[in-house]
Amino acid sequence: MVIDWEMARGTRPSDAKSSMKFLLTMLQDAKTRFALVAATGDPSQTLTEILEALVQIAGGIADVVEKSKQVSSSWPEKDSKLVTVWQSQFETAYRKANTLAATARSMPGNPGCGVSSLPRPP
Repeated sequence: MVIDWEMARGTRPSDAKSSMKFLLTMLQDAKTRFALVAATGDPSQTLTEILEALVQIAGGIADVVEKSKQVSSSWPEKDSKLVTVWQSQFETAYRKANTLAATARSMPGNPGCGVSSLPRPP
């Protein structure tokens, strides 16, 4: 996972819709809306965990982006502890999401190839 910090900040006019605040807001909204209909067991709880992890990751990145507005700030290095924790959390959430997708495809009545596989993150 490589973060384009300038794009995350949304400093270019073309980046307005891809800024971290937009992503964070969308993830928080998805989490809130899903919580209204989620069941207490799997797979609802797994999806809730995935959304929570993504909100935490996006929130952490948004915090770094916000702090970047200070003159003395710098972007975290790609091998910093902060970035490696985000990568680990994302990989865990990705594996869970891929497992949910595979389970959904295997359920009776669902076409096995009806839902495309999630792309592998770079």
